Amino acid sequence: MAGLSCTFAIDRIIETSKGKSSERSYYISSLDVSCAELLRLTREHWKIEAMHYQLDVTFSEDDCRILSSNGQKSFNIFRKLALAFHKAYISALPNKTKPSVKNNMLQSLLSPTILLNVLGISLINS
Repeated sequence: MAGLSCTFAIDRIIETSKGKSSERSYYISSLDVSCAELLRLTREHWKIEAMHYQLDVTFSEDDCRILSSNGQKSFNIFRKLALAFHKAYISALPNKTKPSVKNNMLQSLLSPTILLNVLGISLINS
């Protein structure tokens, strides 16, 4: 095949509360780089994919019916900002079992106090 420089596979071990599992993913590339660089590039790609997956699961972004290009971009920025606020808040929680982003968003809608905490706004009782 013209342009094909390499094929490679990456083995992953996934640990969840239900146990361990493994999977193997296969890739083709036109890049002529080291194994370490291929691994780095693959990880960078999946970081972005994971964020887009989170945006779709949490905000149903793929179902958005906004037709305006500027409207889509604006909402995307607000979604990413909200995701960043919630992730930062959840990571700072002292509990070992932390809520999902979607669950934390629901709790924020139900409790103004949690919403203010997520936004980093503290109320001072006078």
